Amino acid sequence: MIQLTPLDKTVAGQELIQMGRLEGRLEGRMEGIEKGEIIGKIHLAQSPKELRAILKKLETELKAW
Repeated sequence: MIQLTPLDKTVAGQELIQMGRLEGRLEGRMEGIEKGEIIGKIHLAQSPKELRAILKKLETELKAW
């Protein structure tokens, strides 16, 4: 009976796995950038009063650390 070498045990298989990981990281970064831009636009659209309240809350939380 012929036994095949598992894909992850071959040089070509390891290269394919590495390429998939790199592509996944790139896709994740791009998604993160898009979400960050959306969050920035939301913050920009908020009123100064809301932003001051958020800042105060964050400063309080930071002091608690």
